[in-house]
Amino acid sequence: MKKHRIKRSILLMLALVLVLAPLSLGTRPGLARAEQESAGPLSEGRMGTAGTSDAAASVPVSISKDFEDGTLQGWYGRGGNEVLTVSPNAAHTGSYGMQVTGRTQGWNGPQLDVTPIMETGKTYHLSAWIKLPAGTASSPVSIVVQRTTDGTNAYELVKSVQASDSGWVKLSGEYTLQHPIESLAVYIESFDVPTLDFYVDDVVIERAPDPVPIEIQKDIPSLKDVFAGQFKLGTAVLVNEIQNPNSPDAELVRKHFNSLTAGNELKWDATEPAEGQFNFTAADKIVSFAMDNGIAMRGHTLIWHSQTPKWVFYDSNGNLASKELLYARMKKHIDTVVGRYKGKIYAWDVVNEVIEPGDQKPGGLRNSLWYQIAGEEFIEKAFIYAHEADPDAKLFINDYNTNDPVKRQFLHDLIKRLKAKGIPVDGVGHQTHIGIEYPRVQELDDMIQAFRDLDIDQQITELDMSIYTNDTEAYETFPTELRIKQANRYREIFDVFRKHSDQLSAVIFWGKDDLNTWLRTFPVVRNNWPLLFDERLQAKYGYWALVDPAKVPVETKRTNALEASVKIDGQAEAVWNVAQAIPIQTGGKAAATYKTLWDAGHLYLWVDVDDATVNGNDSVEVYIDGNNGKTNAYEADDKKYTFRRSGANPHKPAEYNVVKTEKGYRIEASIPVDGAQTGKEIGFDVRIRDRSGSAEELASWNDIHHRQDTDTSGFGVLTFGTRPSRS
Repeated sequence: MKKHRIKRSILLMLALVLVLAPLSLGTRPGLARAEQESAGPLSEGRMGTAGTSDAAASVPVSISKDFEDGTLQGWYGRGGNEVLTVSPNAAHTGSYGMQVTGRTQGWNGPQLDVTPIMETGKTYHLSAWIKLPAGTASSPVSIVVQRTTDGTNAYELVKSVQASDSGWVKLSGEYTLQHPIESLAVYIESFDVPTLDFYVDDVVIERAPDPVPIEIQKDIPSLKDVFAGQFKLGTAVLVNEIQNPNSPDAELVRKHFNSLTAGNELKWDATEPAEGQFNFTAADKIVSFAMDNGIAMRGHTLIWHSQTPKWVFYDSNGNLASKELLYARMKKHIDTVVGRYKGKIYAWDVVNEVIEPGDQKPGGLRNSLWYQIAGEEFIEKAFIYAHEADPDAKLFINDYNTNDPVKRQFLHDLIKRLKAKGIPVDGVGHQTHIGIEYPRVQELDDMIQAFRDLDIDQQITELDMSIYTNDTEAYETFPTELRIKQANRYREIFDVFRKHSDQLSAVIFWGKDDLNTWLRTFPVVRNNWPLLFDERLQAKYGYWALVDPAKVPVETKRTNALEASVKIDGQAEAVWNVAQAIPIQTGGKAAATYKTLWDAGHLYLWVDVDDATVNGNDSVEVYIDGNNGKTNAYEADDKKYTFRRSGANPHKPAEYNVVKTEKGYRIEASIPVDGAQTGKEIGFDVRIRDRSGSAEELASWNDIHHRQDTDTSGFGVLTFGTRPSRS
């Protein structure tokens, strides 16, 4: 978990972020309502709301402030120095709006008391129209809620918008009041420009319809049963998700998972925030929930460079602690925490994220305060102390980006050194926080394979999949094409996990649903949908990809063919080296790669098949849909070509050549195409048929349901591209 791998600027923003849902595995942001595969609004029950009063019916469901009566209509300056006037210059509609001048601090601005009109547990739409005076440089303007609960003020950002002098912009967002209040106010500010003047008009606050209660799907297969006999299927939670054992959240955990990880509650800052002052209130609740429901409990994490209080590393004079003092504190902490849950927690992440090659320390070790004080030895001591505290617990070293060959090798070598010294390292944990495109599935295969020689347990400890490829993307709703792509990627990844089930004892998701995920705040604040269940706890395509892939629509992949002519002779002309090799995978392993070229009358293919077992009926099947019609039945322009490993039965005028290779065989083929020209798109798919006796295995590039013989809707798209560039 990377809770504190966040830049200072992001932390400042998070301090103001709207809380629209229970905190996730890390600091929680506000939640914009997301389009979901199971449509419907967020549940009141999911928000941890309190009951409403008997007077609820008398509370207005909306208010509007348009300033048309020539007054401020209840608005006042929250800093006391602001000048608020009703002015024709500030009118978005009608004759008047509110002009704001005289600000001297970023938090200065107009404020409206909304205590009488907002109810605990209700969601509200807030909106205002904003414009800047002529000649003013554009700047962000925000609408914020100031909430006072138990005498403490909280400042909750609803939304920001870039305002300018060129036109009016709508500033709008949603806010859910989750806590009882003494007072509540809405205000508008420009934190980045303390002296910014701006206009405000047509402010509306209206209550959203009460959401439909959540119910989990009880009649679908349990994930833990789907993977029974292969590995545990787990999740991480925060205490608020399961402290009500009758909640839908708790039901989901019980139904689908047989390993449970505490997201934050067992970390050092949660269990021993001050020296010798232990607090197990939250951790006890999670462990008790696991015990009561027969779920194996996993401990995360004992020693980490983050979320460890500073006092651990300094003596009473403020100097860096000695090695002896550090070890004494470490032993006491581990003895107390691990000892408390002896026999209840089956595995511990003893040390977390100790490899960081960029730090350039020997062995790629992170230059943390642990390392600065004690060197590599602190890792040894941590495992020794943990083993002494609970000899039966499995002890793991846990890290992220273990798919990276350089980092992976450093970690491998560290474990090898530790085991050579007799240090009780039982396993390696691969966090596996991944994205919709990176890393490649093969890298995850290599990741697990790389530790086989150490004869240790392996676990996927913090799995999730961001739908983004960079930090600038952001979606208000989850695009259907990305839902399908995410699902197919999860299927491919779990094929790899199944392939290595003799190595993996558990696969654990970092969160159980898309509402409870740290990726709504890291690396930036935005919606993200990284898990198998949506915000309403309904199974996504990602779930069905693991349980019944036939229920996942086919993803339409795209590829490009370079323009070039070749001879069909099994010889690799130079242009084939330029063409991109596209992988075809099945069951977690590579079945083949293919390349394409084209000229005015032909589509050329080069297919390398990984199949060491020779059968004359092994074949490469190529499907062409000339008009890319995506139909459920064949049309006149739809063709299938079969190229057999034996070289038999060529489809004239198509021609092909077969070459035996070290891993299997190669097909080079030429297929006639009509109307080929640069930019033209055709429907296209490649399927590998591997026969062995009476059995056969199919692997398709695009239509993973293998319906190509009668249905072109699952074909991918091939575009005729330009000639390869000359260097």
